[in-house]
Amino acid sequence: MDLYAGMDPFSSMKPVVTNPRITFRQLLDELEQVQDPAARQTLAEQFQARLQRKKNQVKGQDLEHFTALVQMTPTELAGTLRQMDALQAAAWLEGQGELADLLDRVSGDGTVFVVSHHEDELRRVERGYGEGRQRPDDYLEAFRRFVRENVNEITALQVVLQRPRDLTRQQLRELKLELDRHHFREKELQSAWRETTDQEVAASVIGFVRQAALGSPLMPYVERVERALGRILARADWDVQQRKWLERIAAQMKTETLVDRAALDQGEFARRGGFRHLDRIFGGRLEEVLGDLHEAAWDDRKPA
Repeated sequence: MDLYAGMDPFSSMKPVVTNPRITFRQLLDELEQVQDPAARQTLAEQFQARLQRKKNQVKGQDLEHFTALVQMTPTELAGTLRQMDALQAAAWLEGQGELADLLDRVSGDGTVFVVSHHEDELRRVERGYGEGRQRPDDYLEAFRRFVRENVNEITALQVVLQRPRDLTRQQLRELKLELDRHHFREKELQSAWRETTDQEVAASVIGFVRQAALGSPLMPYVERVERALGRILARADWDVQQRKWLERIAAQMKTETLVDRAALDQGEFARRGGFRHLDRIFGGRLEEVLGDLHEAAWDDRKPA
């Protein structure tokens, strides 16, 4: 694709018309191929403009992956690129292919339409999963195989399976990012499970990993957190203030999956004093209590 037809390569003029359907990946590929400063400036400016329009569409797990990739939110990245001159921005963008692919997936860009002149006939409706658009049962089997084959290669997988109490939010983000690179995403795993078993289970990605490797039963993560909270509350004679904080932490777990020390120094927890304040409330044992909560969420033994 030639974005610069009719453009003087030694001029700083920008093309009169840009392609509104060009993808983030195509912009980046062009950027990595051209050396002309004016062309690089135009491509970087187009990337920034498209990011500005799309930044609010990056949500949920995609937002986690975005932040793990560049250590910034989409809004922060858009602001950072604006502060650079266009050539600095172009230099920063080189090598960010994974980021471009994520943005294209979120925004729905790069869709390929296959046109046929044959008469239409609906034979069946199927949803494909993962790379190669696999059937749901094949997709789940590919996921199980990936987990088994990589348990000794990916540290976060080992922690999920062997020491869930020690898992941090950063490790969970890294694990989700690695799974996403191989087309294994929480929503698709849930959907494939539903199609394969006819069971609707809002399990977390941790639950799917443990089911694949250990045969752990799949159940909604919200139920796991509620069960864990019940077990922890029953273990000790907590005072009223401690019980309220345990309930708040459990509520946050339902939303964020994990609540670690870093999480307690952000948002509403930080406004209420953060980790150090809460640690005093729990007699200096807050990290142990957090570990107990996370461990109890994945303890599938029946209560005595």
